[in-house]
Amino acid sequence: MPNWLHEFFYVINLSKRVQVVLIFGMLAFIAILTFGAYQVSELTMVGPAKCIEIPLKQMFAKRYEALAFMTLFSSIVTAVRWYMKDRKRLLG
Repeated sequence: MPNWLHEFFYVINLSKRVQVVLIFGMLAFIAILTFGAYQVSELTMVGPAKCIEIPLKQMFAKRYEALAFMTLFSSIVTAVRWYMKDRKRLLG
């Protein structure tokens, strides 16, 4: 295994906050997508507004998906920043 990969796993193993933020980001991503799918599936309209039900469901689904990806991306960015700080601290 390459030396840089050993260093990467060593820093990840010793940095609890990087582990926590990565796990939180993945769990938040799954939770937001699941919650959004549930909320969109419960959206029903009656009468003349029935014709806009499907476009509204698609619009809300895209917004929940965008929110989930923003959460995941921001947690990855935070993890990378903390990884670089911990790498300097541990291997510097």
